[in-house]
Amino acid sequence: MTRPVALRILVLAAGVGLIAQAVLLDNLLGVNAPILAALLLVAAFVLRPVDSRIDALDRWLPPAALAISASIAVRADPTLLALDLGAACVLLGARSPRSPGSRSPGGRPSAWSSWRSSSSAGPGSGS
Repeated sequence: MTRPVALRILVLAAGVGLIAQAVLLDNLLGVNAPILAALLLVAAFVLRPVDSRIDALDRWLPPAALAISASIAVRADPTLLALDLGAACVLLGARSPRSPGSRSPGGRPSAWSSWRSSSSAGPGSGS
C-alpha cells in the first residue's frame, strides 16, 4: 500500500467515524441509518482499486443495502429493527472492494466466477 492510498483511507475513515458519531451518538436509529449506509458506500467506491469492476452478480448489493437501511427508519418493532440492521451490515460488508464478486487487480478470478465455472461443469464431471 502506498502512502497516498493509506492517507486517503485514514482521512475517509476519520471522516466517516466523526459523522457516524455525530449522527448515531444519543440518537435512535432512523433516517440516520440510510445516510450512514450511503456514506459507507461512497467511501468504499472512492477507496476501491482503480482497475476493479463490479461483477454483474453483485450489482444488486448497494441498492439492497440502501433499501434495507431505509426500512430501519420506518420500523417500530425491535425484532425487525435488529434483522434490518443485521441485513444492512451484511450487505454493506459484501459490497466492499475485496468481497467475492469484485475483480481483483492482475486478473485473478473472483469467487463468483470460480463458483460459476465449477458449477457449470456439473456433478461428477471430474473437475
